[in-house]
Amino acid sequence: MTNGGRVIAAGAGPAATLAQLFAASLVGRFERERPGLAALALGGDGGVWSALAGAAEPQAVLARQVHALGVPGDVLLLIDPCAEQTGLVAAARAAQSKDMRIDSPRFDHPPITSTRPSNCLRR
Repeated sequence: MTNGGRVIAAGAGPAATLAQLFAASLVGRFERERPGLAALALGGDGGVWSALAGAAEPQAVLARQVHALGVPGDVLLLIDPCAEQTGLVAAARAAQSKDMRIDSPRFDHPPITSTRPSNCLRR
């Protein structure tokens, strides 16, 4: 990040708020005064969702944003406690095609790699 790369945080549903909080913490002051770090959050802007979802599959909204905004050297941070959101899987694939690094916090579930049906809320 200090070499010009950015963090692009993405979350689906309630996790979009966590992505926004994370990006804001990097850009703003977190725990101490320091220069801001380049970060942005995807998934929390209702206007973007409305505009893009009308032109593409809802699962492709985050991926379209990653294709448009991501560059090699950026980091895509995927936030999904269930590790099963198909929109985030598509975003990860878009990041791979852009030679971006992909990271996802562990929530005691497997990493985001599949499109299997969600049963996270029933556990």
